[in-house]
Amino acid sequence: MTADAEQAPAPPRTFTRIHLTYKIRGPVTQKAAEDAVSLSKNKYCSVSKMLEKAAEIDYSIEYES
Repeated sequence: MTADAEQAPAPPRTFTRIHLTYKIRGPVTQKAAEDAVSLSKNKYCSVSKMLEKAAEIDYSIEYES
């Protein structure tokens, strides 16, 4: 997974937008990958839940061979 973020221009320069890229490889169906990413972002990641109160968080999934 990689993350790209935008911050406010003035201090304290809080995050305003975060884009997460999940890179998946191996014998995983698209549905299984989407379910895993959704659980990761919405249920198990306390950092994501905390940050989404202040920043827009979106994601994409890349399938690698």
